[in-house]
Amino acid sequence: MIKNKITALAGAVALFLGALATPLMAGSLGVGVMGSAVLIEAEGTETLKTTSVKSKGDASALGGLASGYAQYRFGDNGIVFGLNWSPGKAQIGDVSRATHDAGTAYCAVTAPRSSCGNNIEQRAKASVENMVGGYIETPGFTPLGLYLLYSYNELEVKTEENLGSGASYPDETINGHGWGIGIKGTSDNGLHFKLAYEAIDWDTINLTSTAAASPDTATNTIKADVDTELVRLSIGYNF
Repeated sequence: MIKNKITALAGAVALFLGALATPLMAGSLGVGVMGSAVLIEAEGTETLKTTSVKSKGDASALGGLASGYAQYRFGDNGIVFGLNWSPGKAQIGDVSRATHDAGTAYCAVTAPRSSCGNNIEQRAKASVENMVGGYIETPGFTPLGLYLLYSYNELEVKTEENLGSGASYPDETINGHGWGIGIKGTSDNGLHFKLAYEAIDWDTINLTSTAAASPDTATNTIKADVDTELVRLSIGYNF
């Protein structure tokens, strides 16, 4: 009895895999290139190390991004699974501020500020690069090939600050979920195109600065949110 059940189960699994393999074999592999116009918006709060004072700021940047992708499409107009990689880099902030470090309390009280201590340029700068993502697209509907898409992405955030205290912030990798809508089509010779709008909501960035040299061993913290909006034009070939 047990042997018969195992045989029946194995047969059912084989039939299921056979039914699944049929549309897989009927599908096609595609590769292509993608150009994107990208709007990056960032908003964050920095908490100072000694006073716990919070300061808020925001930055935005508009740029272009080139990507390559590979995808698999089920059937002639089925669900699409794909991967894309954007090796480019975009700057999202570059703010500088001049400050004066008087040095000692005695110097600050008894001498003119300009005659002692150091003039320091505090520069906060960041960029994003190496965006990698996987995506799913619905089949194209209506004569326009209207479709919806979902993506899961990874992005490197590079901090490039220059702080007078000697402290610095580490780089971080964040993940984001994207949703979009577009139109697509494929010609008889296998060429395909896609035009889509996508908005990506990224994870909150939490950074803690490395401490400067003793005796100043306290650390600052930054909490920031990054969002991107993209208009993508893709051209590729289905084998």
